[in-house]
Amino acid sequence: MEKHQLPLTLPPTPAKQRPSPTTYIILLLSLLALSAQFAPRLPFSACSHSQAPNDTLHWTPCGDGLQCSKLAVPLNWDNRTDEREVVLSILKRPGSRQKDKLGSLYINPGGPGGAGSYIETAGWFFDKLLDGRYDLIIWDPRGVNRTSDHITCFSSSLTQHLYALTTPTSLSTPSNFSSPTAEGLSDPHAIFQDLENQIRLSETSLKALYQRCWERTGETLAFVGTKSVVRDLEAISRAVEGGEGRINFWGMSYGTIIAQYLTSLLPPHRLGKIVMDGVVNATMWTGPWDHFHPYSSLRDIQPIYSSFATSCLAAGDRCALSSSSNFSSPEDLLDTLSALLDSVYHDPVPLPQLENAPALVAQAKHLKMAMFRAAYSVKEWPSLARKLERALKGDWSELVEGTLPVLEGGWEGAGKRPDPSSLATTAIRCADASPHLTHPTHPPTPHSLASDVALSLTLNSPFAGDQLFDLSFCHLWPVESRSYYDYVGAEEEQKKLDTPVLVLNQRFDPVTPLGAAERVLQRLGGSARLVVQEGAGHCVIGQASLCTAKIIRSYLLSGELPSSSHTSCEVDELPFGAEAEDDEEQGVGAGSSEERELLRVWRGAEGLVQRW
Repeated sequence: MEKHQLPLTLPPTPAKQRPSPTTYIILLLSLLALSAQFAPRLPFSACSHSQAPNDTLHWTPCGDGLQCSKLAVPLNWDNRTDEREVVLSILKRPGSRQKDKLGSLYINPGGPGGAGSYIETAGWFFDKLLDGRYDLIIWDPRGVNRTSDHITCFSSSLTQHLYALTTPTSLSTPSNFSSPTAEGLSDPHAIFQDLENQIRLSETSLKALYQRCWERTGETLAFVGTKSVVRDLEAISRAVEGGEGRINFWGMSYGTIIAQYLTSLLPPHRLGKIVMDGVVNATMWTGPWDHFHPYSSLRDIQPIYSSFATSCLAAGDRCALSSSSNFSSPEDLLDTLSALLDSVYHDPVPLPQLENAPALVAQAKHLKMAMFRAAYSVKEWPSLARKLERALKGDWSELVEGTLPVLEGGWEGAGKRPDPSSLATTAIRCADASPHLTHPTHPPTPHSLASDVALSLTLNSPFAGDQLFDLSFCHLWPVESRSYYDYVGAEEEQKKLDTPVLVLNQRFDPVTPLGAAERVLQRLGGSARLVVQEGAGHCVIGQASLCTAKIIRSYLLSGELPSSSHTSCEVDELPFGAEAEDDEEQGVGAGSSEERELLRVWRGAEGLVQRW
């Protein structure tokens, strides 16, 4: 195994502006007035196309150096007599060095449903990383955001936020099913029954919501699967490059599903350089019920919390938990957090003083949500430590407020803005799922789903083992997919690629465990190289590493890859700002000015990682 010992971290994300103190009260009072807007939409605009998709794109300036275009493609790629169309929304950021341009790089940031607007905030980073030698192209996949018709389950952004605020979409559970209470050990049967009741309520709510999605969106939902997305990408490439040019693609998280479908569906001569970052197991993603288990995606998350505790104690005053308490060890800190979780589960804390929402109650689900979100990036660990430190002192306000939905721009315009395809993850996931999952002979019951959650809490993490539980309800999805692809069967026939794939994964990723990347390497054999970044968080792009950056640059700029199938890269962005000390110890400052600038840029980048 090659070993690259070069140091990486980014500053905390600036807090988004939240609504005024009375905002959520006004939102709730507005609910009845908005209910009339819930009338179903017409299922699908009956646009038509005579032959193939548009063979050219007409780019127009759309601000900040970006260019926009539209491309009409068939709704149903498998039935060309069906004249309905999807109109894809496409954004391009031209490379800053057009004279030395290598081509186009297509990017999907994940989600699923990662919108084309990602390039507006992250495009500058990719341009810097790749010396401005690629035009960066991103599109809203079918059903998403500005592509029409898009998935819409709510009449507006406002009603979507109201749903998120008032409907149980997260679970409250203690650290274990025999957690201590003031009266002694709790009854595990009572806790399990409470969990089953929560899931039953969620199931009922989701069943109604999914039906609403169908009524408002219509048959588009049957054609949003990844197989159709890959066909769309090929059509965009033909329109951009012309003819049979090779597709260069960088997919993160769900974007790696697109990448795996690309390598399976398209002939090798159409595939250029492909980067997979934060790999989702495509066999699990598309498989039947006995293959699919959302909690298998969480198997590497508990080590992230152990790393959080260890880094916090080592950081001293830079970590609020360390500076305010006398923990004897990282295990002691985690035990204290487990006790905090048990306490708020058995005795929820009223929050009448919470300024930006109506009177709420701090529950176990809020603590779990806060910890799950922070697992995505070490940049968020200082903020999490501060919130936990305050919660341990009885002040839950900041922690709970950080889990509430945020209305961008305030509530005034939210009622006029469309639903931002908030159910895209579910729609795409269920379109890709095996019919054995969407229409099982024996559907899962609240009891069996609760058993799955209980097992994941035990095997994966008491803090986050119940996350992703909402991906377990495709059996309720009212639409039969017409873009399903049997990836499980196709992977056995994997062809040799002309250009090897670069596979990237964090050592500890909260939702895309390393084992999925190793499976891709096994499937592609000599047609792939795996780089394991020795960090924590979702996708390597979320934590800076000069070693990883050099490999990415060599691959995309020169076509060079590590000779070994496995390469390990150390990180240069450490939790709680510790990289400043590490830089001095490792002598990073002695590198070239280009390397120092690249590292500075990566550490300072924000918004590079999408959440599931």
